Amino acid sequence: MLRTPTSYEKVRPRHSSIAEITTNHQDRLTRLSHKLGELRIYTEGEKTKRVEQIDRRLKLLEESLFEHQEAFTKKLNSVKDSAVLLQRNADGFKQESDLYISNHHNEFQAVEDKIN
Repeated sequence: MLRTPTSYEKVRPRHSSIAEITTNHQDRLTRLSHKLGELRIYTEGEKTKRVEQIDRRLKLLEESLFEHQEAFTKKLNSVKDSAVLLQRNADGFKQESDLYISNHHNEFQAVEDKIN
């Protein structure tokens, strides 16, 4: 009875010589080397694309950071200017109130001296 190979069994062809086996292996190695070379070129290209994408994103982030930093600096300077103006107004108010108190104190002292 002849046995037929099942679908999951591989049937190896019989080679007639060692030279033919060697040639087949060399051909297979050549194809594998070629595929590996193509894969290396592909992965290098993908790596280059990825690095370029990351560089573009970093540049956009740097520009955005610079713009936000510039806006923050302008706002901070505006707040500083407002604080200086408030301090000047407060100093002027204090001088005026001190002068007012001093004048009225002198007037009250003069009235008190007249009374006594």
